[in-house]
Parts: sequence; structure tokens; C-alpha cells
Amino acid sequence: MSDPQSDPQSDPQSDPQSDPQSDPQSDPQSDPQSDPNTDSKSDLNTDSKSELPSHPAITDKGVVGIANVGNTCYANSTIQLLKGFPALSAFCVSEKGAETTNPESKEAKVWLGFRDLLQSLWSGHRPAFCRPHGFMSAIHDAVRGTQYDQFATRMPNDAHEYLVFLLDRFQTATGHPLAPAFDVEPAHVKAWHQSFAKDYSIIVPLFFGQVERCVKCSGCGNESRSYEVFNSLKVSPGATLEECLAQEFHDEEIDEYSCDACKKRPKAHVSNRIQRLPPYLLTVVRRFEDMRRKDSRPISLADGNTLTLTNYTTESCADSRRPYKLLGTVDHHGSAYGGHYVAQIHNLGNGNWYLYDDETAHQLEAPMIGSSTYIMAWHRGGESVAIP
Repeated sequence: MSDPQSDPQSDPQSDPQSDPQSDPQSDPQSDPQSDPNTDSKSDLNTDSKSELPSHPAITDKGVVGIANVGNTCYANSTIQLLKGFPALSAFCVSEKGAETTNPESKEAKVWLGFRDLLQSLWSGHRPAFCRPHGFMSAIHDAVRGTQYDQFATRMPNDAHEYLVFLLDRFQTATGHPLAPAFDVEPAHVKAWHQSFAKDYSIIVPLFFGQVERCVKCSGCGNESRSYEVFNSLKVSPGATLEECLAQEFHDEEIDEYSCDACKKRPKAHVSNRIQRLPPYLLTVVRRFEDMRRKDSRPISLADGNTLTLTNYTTESCADSRRPYKLLGTVDHHGSAYGGHYVAQIHNLGNGNWYLYDDETAHQLEAPMIGSSTYIMAWHRGGESVAIP
């Protein structure tokens, strides 16, 4: 059992940069991935045990930290963010969540490891924390020899890249082919089905949206539309999130457009609008576009912790007027050459906000949005999602 009184990270005023576990020179013997005795079987996370305190704290159920096992603050913060999505958590820990397309695949082992870790996290409460050795071992095996092999090292990594990696593995692990749309369906529906023809799972209706690109010829007025799916919207910092989104979705004029209808090359008007919105929306601030430096310009919210995307959607986009509410953030403190990740998550069970800093969790009066904000997660309450 961990002693919260002796934990140096239990001080909310402590400097995240001084976290000894973010030091790449820390003892390699503490790395479960370098320990040959670490359990890495398919019945994952046998080492991810919740350290339960001796006194009950029912209102804090699920408020559990994750041990830093060597520069894994980026992973811990991302996992806490994913844990904060109610529909994902509920599906993952359910009996149906144990079903995978190929149980022996690396993707399935990552998903089942996440499932086991999630069950451990939800079984405890403050000041408990979990040791994620089984899950990290599954990640190590899954990325070996791939373009994501950096996640098997003790080096600091990017939280957004890790988030995209996990969502992709979750989708593959639980996905199945999606039947083609009927001929009478609109073009955007057909494009949606084509995008997920091979892998369609619970991840798709929860996190994926669709953008329509419309090019209108100024000569003959012909409109050409194409569609692209997304699981996050990227913005540049320096203003309110709403202003940043407006910049991303502003219309453009292009010269010498090759029109298939009139066979001429006049000017054309280009617009990008959201055709389909997911229940859970991820917005990502471009902090590391230039690998040599971090863009630390602040970002803010114009309307408290709510976000409405009506100005950036097509006329046929369903429920575009329903506002999103902020569910959580992943924050990066430091520079492009080093730093520390933490997560701020809204607990829908008791309505409180918590700051997750590896093993520890501290209650907040309200989320802090600013120069360290990297990923923001949003949700629209009261929305049911059909499980594929």
C-alpha cells in the first residue's frame, strides 16, 4: 500500500519538471520493459494492481494515478484522458469489450491490456495508483519493428502521437468490415462507408467525424465535393479556440482551377465544412510543428467550458447546434527538448475536476487552459451510440 503522506508528488505546488521519473538518467532497473521477469503474456496486466488505501472514499471512485515507469508521463496522461470518456470506458470493461477480431494479434493484446488496466483504475480511489507493467509490455511487443518503435523506449514521446496510435490499435482489434452504403444514400454516407470498409468498430462512431471539401467553379458554377474522415481537429495557438477554428475553416479562392464540367481554368471558391460530428471531439493545439521549438502561445475558451461548431458545419450536419462540454485536457509543461505531461479530467461521477500527475491526483476548482494546453477532449451529453 502506498503512503500518500510520503509521496513527494502529493504536493499540488510541486514542480512537474522536478519529477525524478521524467529524468532519462533514472535507474534502468525500474523499467519493466528491460526486466526479463516482467509478465508479457496475453492475459495482460497481472502487474497492474491497484494500491488501495485503508479508508473508503466512494466519491473518488476511479480517481487513481498511474505509476511512471520511466518517461511514461505522456502515456499516463493519454490513458487518463481515454479513461474519461464514459462510453469508451463502459464498453471496454463490459463483457462485449473482451471480444476481439483476432485474440492472438498484437492489436488485440494492446486492447485487452488497456481493458485490464482500465478495470484496475476504476476499482480504486484516491490516493491509489496502478502499476501498468502488463499494458506497457503489450505496447512494447506491438511496436517492435514498426514505425512506432519509439514507444518501446524510455525516451520522452508525444502524447498526441500516442493517442492516435492507441485509437488505431483499438479500432483494428475490435473492428470488422462495414457493408457498402446503398446506392440511394447521399455521397457523404457512401464516402463514410468506404473509409471504414475494412475496419469498423466502436471507436469509429465515438471519435471519428467527416469534413466536406466543396470547390465551386466561378465560370460555370459547378460544385465538386469530396470527403475526408478525422479523429481530431488541429488548430494553431494564439487566440480563443473558436477563433483558431475559424481560421482553419476559412474559405479560399484558387486561380486556374481545372473544371471537369466546363473544361476551362477559371477561378474557384473552396470551402471546408464539417459534415459529421462525433460524440467525442478531440482538438489538438499545434505546439510542436517546428521540432526545434515549442509554440507556447496561449489558447483560451470564449464561452466557458462549452464549444459550439455551428459556424464550421454544413447545413445538413446533424445536431450541429448542440454544444460540446469540456471533458479533459492533456497538458505539456516544458520545451521541445524536454518536459512533463499531466492531464486534467472531469469526473462525471461526482462532477469534480482532477489533475492527474502520474501516481497522484489532485482535485481542482476548475480546469486551467492556457500556454500548456495541448489536447482538449469534448463530449455531447445524452447521446447514445450504437455498438457495432
